[in-house]
Amino acid sequence: MIMKRMFRIAVNVEECCNCGFCQSFVACSARKVGCIGCGACQYGCPDGVRELKDILEERKEITIRINGDPVAVPERISVLKALELNGFKVSRLPDQGDIFAPCRSGGCGSCAVLINGVLERSCITPVADGMDIVTEKTELQKHPPVRIITPMRPYPHFIPSLFTHGCNYRCGACHNWEITFASAGSLIVPKNVHVYLGFGRVKTNQIGISGGEPTLNRRWLVDSIKDLRARNNRVMIQLDTNASLLSPEYIDELVEVGVTHISPDIKAIRLKTFMDLTGLSDKELAETLLKASWNAVKYIQEVYHGRVFMVVAIPYRPEVTSKEELFELGKALSDIDPYIPVNVVEYQPAFRWRDWRGLQKEDMDEARGVLEEAGIKSVVIQGGAGIPRALDPLDLVLGTEEF
Repeated sequence: MIMKRMFRIAVNVEECCNCGFCQSFVACSARKVGCIGCGACQYGCPDGVRELKDILEERKEITIRINGDPVAVPERISVLKALELNGFKVSRLPDQGDIFAPCRSGGCGSCAVLINGVLERSCITPVADGMDIVTEKTELQKHPPVRIITPMRPYPHFIPSLFTHGCNYRCGACHNWEITFASAGSLIVPKNVHVYLGFGRVKTNQIGISGGEPTLNRRWLVDSIKDLRARNNRVMIQLDTNASLLSPEYIDELVEVGVTHISPDIKAIRLKTFMDLTGLSDKELAETLLKASWNAVKYIQEVYHGRVFMVVAIPYRPEVTSKEELFELGKALSDIDPYIPVNVVEYQPAFRWRDWRGLQKEDMDEARGVLEEAGIKSVVIQGGAGIPRALDPLDLVLGTEEF
């Protein structure tokens, strides 16, 4: 049967810089079955010219099975869209729907379902005639969780680190954008993470987990840390996070399995600034995530002070965060505990905000002064040569690192 209806496809609305990201770093189905309108390519477009457009089109109707029931769906859509068309609630928040899909770019694996017996990412996988899909959690949990990661050698990082793909933010100045929004690559299960960090070949007393946003796929993160801890019960494990999904129960579980250091990334205290920085357009969602990040900082300091070492990171740009808001932010942290260590990180010119000027030492020193005036006792500045430069899209080069 042929159906005619509105479908969404990705198109370039303006000329792009031809960096090749959407062609080589996105697990795109367009080359095999045509565009499925998943949107993964638009999130990582450094020029922001890739958009989803509605078109009226004829497509063939195919039959798939969802939890044993045959259903008819149009061809050339994602599995996630097919589930949504059949009554499944898709949510960007955990435990608030049938499918948790926070990144929508194919990196985090949170939306994975069983497809023909294999755990696959529903957000970027196209439907196929005869496909068998299982969403029941009891069945999914029989399979190890999956995620894409990029390991880093110690240099330019001080410790061996792994960067998780996928994020629930859409920051215009995303520093690791070529990792965060990339979906091409192997899906890694927790028991294999140690291989990518060089466990057994490289001696280390500390490892870092960053992103993207590591906390999106809770089962993967918890199982990975648990496995690393079992292989080295003395290693310190540092988690960098935007803290937007860290409930008290989640924090408790992370500490229980082995997190020793945590660095929550607090981007703002005012909702508008938070939305401007994160690229989130849903006000209700943004407010929920902003509150959660602040609550996480408070909980960690009150419950785990002296057990978990916490440094609060504040990304800073004077063009976005005024001195008045920075003072408010510092005062709120000081009210929790004035002795919380704070790291002010320069928001570099990066990704879609590449036209920003580089900050001077005076800019960062001024930010430190504002926070100290607000009551913060320990402020460290990280900027300039102190942090690796963000990748320019025109310098995007395909390659692999050997470990």
